[in-house]
Amino acid sequence: MKELLIPIVFALILQAATYIIRLKLIDIHKFLRYQAEVSKWDRERFNALMKGDKKLLEKLEKRRKIIDQMRVYILRENMKVFIPTTILALILWELALKIVGDVEKAAFIPIIGKFISAKWWIIFCFFAISIITQKFIMPSPE
Repeated sequence: MKELLIPIVFALILQAATYIIRLKLIDIHKFLRYQAEVSKWDRERFNALMKGDKKLLEKLEKRRKIIDQMRVYILRENMKVFIPTTILALILWELALKIVGDVEKAAFIPIIGKFISAKWWIIFCFFAISIITQKFIMPSPE
């Protein structure tokens, strides 16, 4: 039973830590605003390229330098969160493996119809919890 619960608990700890790190290290509203603006620019540029609208492409190119600066900001802020989160994930990974052990049949996954090892169950938990919690706790750009 601990083979199932320990990775879930550690995944929740990792996600909570990631959220706190994100709140402490980056200006989330500026970050989301830049992401939305870059995404909008990319979408407009793609549509202009598909339609062959040279006038709109010229207009968009005038903003390219600003958009590129926003991309650099987004990447830098992501790295501020990524580095400590990755270190914590590796620590939790090792700790979970020590507690759980290298069990070959830790969890049954009905979708594939097979048992997976503790290593894969830990990875699955980390990603699944991350995807689920980001939908609920990550603020939207609006």
